[in-house]
Amino acid sequence: MRSKEKGSQYKNNLQWILNLDIDYFFTDDRKGAGYQFLTDQYVLNLCREIERALDRIDAVTIALSPDFCGDGRQGWQNSLRIVSLISNHFDLRLNNEDLLSTPSVFDILNRKVANR
Repeated sequence: MRSKEKGSQYKNNLQWILNLDIDYFFTDDRKGAGYQFLTDQYVLNLCREIERALDRIDAVTIALSPDFCGDGRQGWQNSLRIVSLISNHFDLRLNNEDLLSTPSVFDILNRKVANR
């Protein structure tokens, strides 16, 4: 019993690394065309849950995964649109150039988490 209590205490003190995979919000139809199956409202609800846990998060990464968010250019557009929803929620003021250049979105998000 004592080891469980000790383990629980240790577990509660751990910081998290949050990896957001944008392709999580997408799936393929029977012909292999990708489309968003989780709504924008779902994404924003997830952001609110993340916000509640910010004090536990040590680092954030975002995998754009455009190849799994639609075909070709549409995959990039879909992926960047979802990242835009997320960045607007957290008031990160990212644009597409931020996402595709250095400093990367990871650096910007990590600064935001560090300054919480």
